[in-house]
Amino acid sequence: MIAITALIKLTPTVSRQRYAIEVLEERYMMQILLALSEQPEVYRGQLYSTLSTGSKTVADKINKLKKLGLVSERVEGKKPIRRYLSLTENGKKIAEDLMALERIVGTHSGKTSKDRVADGDLRSK
Repeated sequence: MIAITALIKLTPTVSRQRYAIEVLEERYMMQILLALSEQPEVYRGQLYSTLSTGSKTVADKINKLKKLGLVSERVEGKKPIRRYLSLTENGKKIAEDLMALERIVGTHSGKTSKDRVADGDLRSK
């Protein structure tokens, strides 16, 4: 929860603070952060498959997370271009807070985030 509070403090205006909170509340945002927290770097296409949703939807969410400084992207190759995603330090802190909340709430039968990503349980309904 400290990182979420820090993110809000990093945003200089009230409208920017609201934007940060609204982005984190959007569908798939928490799932993306948790999925990225499981590995140092994730191929963008793998993330699309993991979330079982359209690539445009995930791409839009990733761009918002990048704008907030929570996710970074590395591009490799020419054609075909491969894009790899990873959490920034602030992104890692937010993901840690989400996992802490998860432990406190204790839902999902004791499954870890990794298990739930693999099982598809992190998909928004």
